[in-house]
Amino acid sequence: MKAKIVKVIRTDTVEGKGTEESPVCSVRRYWTLEGELISEQILMGEKDPKE
Repeated sequence: MKAKIVKVIRTDTVEGKGTEESPVCSVRRYWTLEGELISEQILMGEKDPKE
């Protein structure tokens, strides 16, 4: 296994309309410095994801 420390951009957004079809959730995304999306987490039940 290899491990490496890299710089990325993390964004936290609140998405959804608050309906059953579109519940409100927090979405945490990680991006390369070039703007390529590399990971996405949907955090249900949280409006403000913590560190």
